Amino acid sequence: HLLKHLQKNDNQILELLSGENTGLFFGYFKSGLIKLVESQTEIFSSEKYMGLPHDFVVNHIASTFVETVKWWVKGGCMQSPEIINRYFFLVI
Repeated sequence: HLLKHLQKNDNQILELLSGENTGLFFGYFKSGLIKLVESQTEIFSSEKYMGLPHDFVVNHIASTFVETVKWWVKGGCMQSPEIINRYFFLVI
């Protein structure tokens, strides 16, 4: 869902994501994602995460999503949100 909003460039979000001061924005973005991931843990529950600290898994998922968005925006959002979503879920 987030990727579709990014692709639509709601509120000119792509300018924030590709500007000079992206570090601060991505920091807030990651903080929000951590809260979102924590509220959706059943989506990310898997045997592959068994035995790992919960906060490690949440941080890994949020960090991977942030870096995926950075990569996608840097490449001009050429792939569809559905493809990026597929890539993301394949690697996590």
